[in-house]
Formats: sequence, structure tokens, C-alpha cells
Amino acid sequence: EQGGDKLIKEREVASTDAEKHKSAFDEYKKKRDSLMEENTSVQARKSFLSAEINSAEESVSRMRAEREELAAQSAKNRENIDSDNELIKSLLLEIEKVALSDSEKEYISALRAKIDAFEKRKTTLNDAVMQDNLKREMAQAEITKLSEKKYGEEVALSKVDSDLEYMAQRVWEEYEITYESAIGLKDDAYDITISNAETTRIKRKISSLGSINPNAIDDYNDLNARYQEMMSQRSDLEKAEEDLKSVITQLTDEMSATFADGFAKIRANFTRIFKELFGGGTADLILEKGETDDPLEQGIEIVAEPPGKKLQKISLLSGGEMSLTAIAILFAILKLRPMPFVVLDEIEAALDDANVDRFARYLKNFSAETQFIVITHKKVTMERADALYGVTMQEKGVSKIVSVKLADVVDTLGV
Repeated sequence: EQGGDKLIKEREVASTDAEKHKSAFDEYKKKRDSLMEENTSVQARKSFLSAEINSAEESVSRMRAEREELAAQSAKNRENIDSDNELIKSLLLEIEKVALSDSEKEYISALRAKIDAFEKRKTTLNDAVMQDNLKREMAQAEITKLSEKKYGEEVALSKVDSDLEYMAQRVWEEYEITYESAIGLKDDAYDITISNAETTRIKRKISSLGSINPNAIDDYNDLNARYQEMMSQRSDLEKAEEDLKSVITQLTDEMSATFADGFAKIRANFTRIFKELFGGGTADLILEKGETDDPLEQGIEIVAEPPGKKLQKISLLSGGEMSLTAIAILFAILKLRPMPFVVLDEIEAALDDANVDRFARYLKNFSAETQFIVITHKKVTMERADALYGVTMQEKGVSKIVSVKLADVVDTLGV
């Protein structure tokens, strides 16, 4: 029973530990989900930053190409302006040297018109050059801005990579799973706000519980296996107990029946033999019904009434009457279960000669079925014996066993 209580207590402790570790496991699962959510956000930010960097690099490359094209156009325009200026100078010198005809004047007018056109074109080209320079400066500023942005994004990207590596290391150290394995455990319906509040509550609860045994699950499994084994053994023992109780009940019933039958026969034998030994009177054996009805646990009261006395308990009889009553009970038992060999040690020592004679004669009646060895100092008992065995000391200090068969003596003496 104590072992069963101990097992129940151990199972309750193991169940409590299992609940604790289940709560811890749920907390780790929520923490892992939070890390996975953060990891996913970082991955998305990383992808966005990578796209921004690629876009910025494309813009920088395009602006550089435009700047180079504008620089080439500006150089070409300067060459044209310088060429036109040289031509104008040479024409003006020619005009100063010669007199002009009408056709030449027209030609000069045309040249002047062309010069004006070139001047206008020069002004236009100068404006274009200024616009190109402005665009170049703007492009250069944009390039500088994009370069700074690219540097910042590269720094942020490096931090994201470092954070990813750190989180992957934390996931492995705390849960012993890889990032790829953790992705399969992602829950799209996960609410980080609710989970953070729940995580805080559980952390406080865990802190109040004290230290956690990391081997509790293994200990629980070992204890549960031991508990299951002991429960199986308990079931076997309970079945064996029931079988033993059934056998004991069956044996008890058989013993009770056997005892009742034997007691009834011994009781009848005792009543009859008591009358024969005492030459009258009455006697009986009575079961004392106390706190139990089981005859195997009840006491036996011996009631005897020798001739001339009132019926009374054996404890109120004289020593000789008590001895003769006990002899009657002995013969009653032997009558029920005869034995091949019996040793009696001064059983009739308290009897007077008359009662010894009754005892010896009754003992003689039993000798046909049972061999008796009687240790006695009573002459009457010796007279009824078939053989006598004694110890004599014919010489001082030397003992010798002497045996005499009385039947042979009777035949020899003719008595």
C-alpha cells in the first residue's frame, strides 16, 4: 500500500514537472515564432534594400553616361565655335584689304548674316553648355546622394546579415534547429503583440517557480517507464493476492469443514473414553464463541464431571483428575487418527494406582494398532507392558541397559 502511495506521489510530481516543461516548451515555441517573424521582416527589408541599391546603381550608371555624352557635345560645340570665330576673323581681314563690289558686298552681307546666325547659335550653344553644366552638377549631386545612400544601405545590409547570423545562432543554441527547419514551423496567424504580453507573463511565472531542471522530461520518461513497470507488477501482485485469498478461503473452508468433522468425532470419543477411564461421569468439549465465528480461531473449553462431582471446568479439578482428563483427550485424538508410534513421558505420574490401572488397561487396548513407548515409574503401568527397558549400574560408574520381555517371562514361569 505504501509503495502504491509512493508511486502515485511520484506520478503526480512527474505530471507537475511535465506541465512545467510543457509551459517552458510553449514559451520557447512562441519565442522561436517571434524570432522567425523578426527574421522574415529582416529578410523583406534586406530584399527591399537590395532592390533600392540596384536601382541607385542603375541611376548612377545612366547619369554617368548622360554626363559623358553632354561633355562630348560641349567639347564639339566649343570646337565649332572656335572654328567659326577663326573664319570670321579671316573674313574681316579680307574686307579691310580690298574694295568690295556689289556681289562681294552681298557676299559679305551673307557672311555677316551667317556670322549673326553663328553668334545666335553660339549663344544657344553657350546656353546649352550652361544647361549641360547645370545638369551635370545636378547629376553629380544626385550621384553623391545615391552613393551616400548606397553606402548607408550597404551598412544596413551588413547589419541585417549580422542580425540574421546572430538570430540563426540563437535559434540553434536555444532550440537546436536550423533556419530552414524553423521556416516550416512558421504560423501566419501569429500575433506578436499578444505573444509578447503572454511571454512576459510566463517569464514572470517561471521566475517565481525558480530554477528549471532541463532533464525533467528525460527524468519523467524514466520515472513513467518505471511507474508503468511497477503498475504492471502491482497488477500481477494484486492478481496473485486475489488468487492467494481465493486459495486461502478455499483451504480455510476445507479446514473448517475438516475441523468441524474431526472435532465432532473427537468430542464423541472424549465423552465415551472419559466415562471408561473414570468409571462414570460426563465430559464434553465446547467451542468458545468470542469475537470470531471462525472455528479455527476459537478456543476450546474442556468440561468434565467425574463421578460424584458437579459438572465444572477442568481448571477446577484436582491434579490427578486433570491428568486423567488430558489422557482421555489424548486417546480420543488417537482414536480419530491412529498413529503407528507414540512416546508417552510419565503421562500418568499424577494418578493414583487405581486410575493408573485404568490407564494401563486402556493403553493396552490401543496397542493392537499403535506401538507405545512409555517412560514411567509406575509399577502398575510396567505390569501391563510387553517389554521393559531400564538402566542399571552393576559396577560403580558403569551403566548398562537391561531389557525384559514380559511375555517371555510369563511363558517361562507359566504364570
